[in-house]
Amino acid sequence: MSMPNKDLVAIRERFSHMGSFSGYDQLFRYLEDMSNQLSVTSIWKRDKALGRVEQKIFSKLKSFSNGTSYYTTNSLKAEAKALCSLLFNKPEILHISYLENNLGLGKWYKKFGATKIVATAHQPPSWWKAGKADPAIVNVLDQLIVLDSPSKEYFSNFLNPNNIKIIKHGVDLSYFKPLKTEKKDDNFNCLFTGQWLRNIDLLTSVIEYVNSAKNSRIQFHIVYPNINESNRAALSNLSRANGTYFYNNLSDKALQSLYQQADIFLLPLIDCTANNSLLEAMACGLPIVTTPVGGIYDYVNEDFAFLSNDPQQMGQHIIELSQCDLESRTRGKRARFHAEENLSWTLIAEKTSKVYNT
Repeated sequence: MSMPNKDLVAIRERFSHMGSFSGYDQLFRYLEDMSNQLSVTSIWKRDKALGRVEQKIFSKLKSFSNGTSYYTTNSLKAEAKALCSLLFNKPEILHISYLENNLGLGKWYKKFGATKIVATAHQPPSWWKAGKADPAIVNVLDQLIVLDSPSKEYFSNFLNPNNIKIIKHGVDLSYFKPLKTEKKDDNFNCLFTGQWLRNIDLLTSVIEYVNSAKNSRIQFHIVYPNINESNRAALSNLSRANGTYFYNNLSDKALQSLYQQADIFLLPLIDCTANNSLLEAMACGLPIVTTPVGGIYDYVNEDFAFLSNDPQQMGQHIIELSQCDLESRTRGKRARFHAEENLSWTLIAEKTSKVYNT
């Protein structure tokens, strides 16, 4: 006799700066396809203005929550809907896809039944240590999913390590993939994307070093979603460097094209757990130049990634690969193979479903 499907309620969120094929929410698309194992009900946290009365009510109720600095009245509204589902529908599992954004009423969950409470943490330990939130909020969880090894070590101070599972972030391998035909130009295109926890000073230094070698074949393509007062000066300096091109507000297709026309991916980081753009670059078959911080070693190895904090070393590696197309292509193929073997959303969904059954 087959086992009945498990009822899963998921508090989900998508972000405006992410394309249709990016982000952790892709996981739930694949979980929904596992209809022989799961019945998924989605509760969406929407970032939209609440009505005056609604805003007044949820602002008052928010004083009873203990969420992080990212926890908003919209977070509370979504979580309140989840609590109602626990009370009336009694699902087996509640999965909060972004712990930092949407967990604030945890102390109330067990008052509404035996639903297993699961959440995924995304911010690195340095974010929590900086006082952004109380990491002890995880002690209400039955299972915590983390995206990298340093996060498991950190949260083991607040939750039984047996209840913490490392499940990596996935990537859409069918959309982010190498170009089948030859690229359209003879330049050696170095791509950088993203904003959160990027090391712009190091990026600038790498570009300055490469430009000092006067190799005009190397061009830098920089996708940066949001220019504001905190980063305007650094980006202004960077924009004056030779051979640099800036992009924002890209369509999914335009972003895909930039990955596929690139020859190498440069990602200087301050810290990280998983990183969407890193995984997308790997899936598109790009050799990687990045920094050895956070959870980076959970996602890359030296077969295809060069890791350093030194701008001269990073720049020299870019120059050397620009002069050896065979080595560049070989490292890129290794990156794609690594993504296929370890980071498909199908694999990640299967591992996540096992957590639900633990």
